[in-house]
Amino acid sequence: MENDPKKTTGLARILKGIGLALSAVVALSVAIWAMPGTWRSGLLQLAGRAGVYQEAEHEMVAVQDEEGRVLHWTCTMHAWVRAEGPGKCPV
Repeated sequence: MENDPKKTTGLARILKGIGLALSAVVALSVAIWAMPGTWRSGLLQLAGRAGVYQEAEHEMVAVQDEEGRVLHWTCTMHAWVRAEGPGKCPV
């Protein structure tokens, strides 16, 4: 079975296009998360209005010892976040 150079070139062109598109998405994602908080939150709010981003709200839950005493509060999604009381996750 012989390789057709035109098909190989077409496939290579498609793969190159997919690679460039994927690289652009990754670069844009990194740029958004590297932005200062004000710019990032504004951009995410704009994306939310456009319907391409939905911000999830995470509740804080109590971490208790064996006797039921509350040691601290932590986010259900971000375990490193700790608080002294219930509420919404700041992340």
